[in-house]
Parts: sequence; C-alpha cells; structure tokens
Amino acid sequence: SVAAIEKQADRMMQDPRAKTAVARFHHQWLMLDKLNTIAKDAKLFPKWNDDVAKALGNSTNKYVEHIFWNAPTVANLLTDTHAFIEPSTSWIWGTSNTPAEMKLVDLGRGKRSGLLTQAGLMAAFAKPADDSSVFRGLFVMRQLLCSDVPEPPPGLNTTIPDPNPGSAPKTMRQRQEESHAAPTCAGCHASIDGIGFGFGHYDAVGAWRDSDNGLPVDASGKLVNTRDVDGEFNGAVELGERLSQSVQVQQCIATHWFRWSFGRTETEADSCSLLPIVNRFVASKGDLRDLVKAIATSDAFRYRQRS
Repeated sequence: SVAAIEKQADRMMQDPRAKTAVARFHHQWLMLDKLNTIAKDAKLFPKWNDDVAKALGNSTNKYVEHIFWNAPTVANLLTDTHAFIEPSTSWIWGTSNTPAEMKLVDLGRGKRSGLLTQAGLMAAFAKPADDSSVFRGLFVMRQLLCSDVPEPPPGLNTTIPDPNPGSAPKTMRQRQEESHAAPTCAGCHASIDGIGFGFGHYDAVGAWRDSDNGLPVDASGKLVNTRDVDGEFNGAVELGERLSQSVQVQQCIATHWFRWSFGRTETEADSCSLLPIVNRFVASKGDLRDLVKAIATSDAFRYRQRS
C-alpha cells in the first residue's frame, strides 16, 4: 500500500546512505561541480587560492544539506540567514564572528538570504575578475524556474567590450546593458539580465560590495515571463524572498527531483505520474522531504512500463 511505502521511505531516510543520495542530487541540480574549478584574478583577489575555493565549495554543500535535513522547505532554502564559515573564508563573508573551524553562523537578515547568496555559488557563477549577471541569471532561470533559454546564435560574439581608453568609468552592469541592447541580444537578455542584475552586490568571489569601479552598485532587477512572480525587485535578498513563494519554483524543483530519481528527462507519458508529485509538493508548501516520499509512491516509481 501507499502508506507502507511511505513508512519504508521514512525508514530509509534515517539510513546514513540517504545523506549520500541527497548530496548527489544537490550536486547535480545546483551544478556544484563548478565549485571545484574556480579560478580568480590573483591581482584583484590575492587571498584567493585553491583552499579557499574548496572551503567555499564545502560551505555550499553543507548549507544545502543542513536545510534538507533540518528545515526542509523551499522557503528556508531561499531565505535562511545561516552560512558555514571558517577562518579562510571570513574575509569573503565579511564577518568578524569567525569560528576556529567550519561552523554554522547566523549572518542576520540584510546582505545574505539563503541559497542564492551563498558565497560559493556566487563565486562559481562569476568570471575571474568580475561578477556575471548572465551566469547568475541563467542559473536561476534553468535550475529554479525551469525556463527554456536558447543558446546564443552561432558565431555571435558574447564578449563584453573593454572600455575605451580615457572614457568615463562604468560599472559592469552599465557595460552589459550597452552590449545587450543589440537586437540579436535584447530578447533573451531581458529575462536573463533582469534576474542577474539583482546579484550586483556580490563580486567575483562572492563578497559583498557597495560599489563597482568606483560607482554605486545598482542591484535592481525585474522578473519577466514567469508564471507567478513577475515584477520588479531590489537585490538578491528580495529576489530570494519572492522566489520562495513561487509555485513555479516548487514545480521546477519537483521536476528536477523527478529527473534525477529516474535518470532521464520526463516525457509526455510521465505527465500522469509527475503531476500528482508536483501537486503534492505544492500542497505541502514546498516540503522537500515530503517530495521524496511523493516520488517513492508515484506510479512511475512503483510500476514498470511495458516496452
């Protein structure tokens, strides 16, 4: 019976091997392998090294695992104020409350909010010397909104031109806005940059900044072409709060779990199994552990399709 399967699912989640399985899902869904190969400009970030990159990777991994096993809701994942910090990364987090070893620290509400402002994730989805509204915007669109974003046209130069010698200083946002205004770019970048510009307060290593190239950071953004959270926002903290209430985000996370559980992309024939999973997840207000049970009791999981 379904009740018996749920009971077994609860039992299995108490097994240490469940933590390994959940960690594998997060590693794939959040593209955490990028944290293993983060290179930064040594002149701009002299404190950056492989050990710092590894520590930020561990911090991000531990954060998502902490949420799943201790406060397992989408809202907590996107708005929680904690982070795992150790001495080698405290300069990035901007805190004087530095533990002797990696420890969960409450940073308070203001500059950080959940998964999207984890320093490791911000560093991974950035360039060696600059932040990247494109990398960060695409991450949110694909991994949290399941939006279909086409690749740039073949042969299109996506490099942001360097400023002209002697020209007035500009922020990276201003340079990107000028470059992306071209007709071949504007359509997609309205959605990508509308999200990505909201991360402007986080530099290439994920540290908070109030200015870029000597000018104030403009972290205003706009969600467009979503199903339930379109509108303007200011900064990644507000973005995380808005996304935490989105049914589209819950549907997307459920879909990523479905894909990982079955090792494939869903097909039209899966709709009868996927829809009840999504509906149960939404009804549970984004309970991540209940989502696992919903998958375990689904028809797709319980019954094998005839070939």
